[in-house]
Amino acid sequence: MADGGPRFRPPRWARSGVAQTLLGMTPFRTWGRNEMLQRSRSEVVRLQRGLSLEAHYSAQVGRDARGLAILLSGWEGHSGSPYMVSTGRTLFRNGYEVFRITYPDHGDTQDLNEAVFSLAMLDQIGEAIRRVAGAIRTRPLFVVGFSMGGNLALNLACQGLPGLKAVFAVSPPLDLAGSLRALEHSVFKVGFLRSVKCSLDRKQRFFPRRYDFSDLQDSGSVGEMAGGMLSLGSEVALEHHAARYALGPAKLRRLTAPAYVVTSTDDPVIGPGTYAELRGIDRLSLYVQERGGHVGFSLGLFRRAWYEDVLVQALEAHAPQAVEPAGRAPDLPPAAAALNATPSPPPQALRPGELPTRSLPARRG
Repeated sequence: MADGGPRFRPPRWARSGVAQTLLGMTPFRTWGRNEMLQRSRSEVVRLQRGLSLEAHYSAQVGRDARGLAILLSGWEGHSGSPYMVSTGRTLFRNGYEVFRITYPDHGDTQDLNEAVFSLAMLDQIGEAIRRVAGAIRTRPLFVVGFSMGGNLALNLACQGLPGLKAVFAVSPPLDLAGSLRALEHSVFKVGFLRSVKCSLDRKQRFFPRRYDFSDLQDSGSVGEMAGGMLSLGSEVALEHHAARYALGPAKLRRLTAPAYVVTSTDDPVIGPGTYAELRGIDRLSLYVQERGGHVGFSLGLFRRAWYEDVLVQALEAHAPQAVEPAGRAPDLPPAAAALNATPSPPPQALRPGELPTRSLPARRG
């Protein structure tokens, strides 16, 4: 484990954890040309039990891809969140294909599934990542996660994922239950609850005969909200699901691929984690910063985050050298077919950037 390495030095006017967290959310960091978005195609990944996920895939065209990077947001984030768009752009410019996943009921996808999102769906999100990795044959494979997505990325690396070369996690909660308790006392609690309640309100408008979230709309507790959402689709307690995704030394010693973790001790959302006990774990590179907030690490209002450069440097050890295109890249070929909802025989080998997909249905509401 390495807890040295590059150090984050924030601007003097944005040194606090709160300021850094706010800067991580600002759309200003995505300002300017974005080739990843220009090459982005909408996908729907269909899973078991009728669950669907929205995603956006940006393939390299006109040159060989250096790998496939699957990006996972935090709770209430989505594929269009500033940190997802900015990080995806950086990876795309460095030759990687980018697949940004939106969890159920995140963004504007409340109409895609009748079931309500909860921590019980994390296993199915893991299934989606495995299906995407099996459908897109671009290798090597990397998973980059933010906040809850970082926790999921690290858990996937402990479980094992075919073709996975490395994972990179920014501000991941090591203990989901403890992080929910920390959020109860965070200055960002009100904003988080407001976002969740807006999502539930939108969900109820799409499925008025099934849902009435009046009780949850009156809740002022993060734990109560998370538990209430979980109870709609699972009989297992919130603590059980959170414990399954806890990241302690025993689990992290089972890492099947190198894992890079960037976090800060001034995180105002999930609180400072306990990292001293993680020293000496093989394959784990840990960069604990004194400042940076929660998925912040901003170098300025219109600049990319500091961890984006750390990410690129980390992947260099696992990716082939970049080959610049000889000329103008042709237009991306149209999508072919849907990712099936039921298991199917292994797909035939695909060219890098050629994914069986289904276009998104028109959004309602």
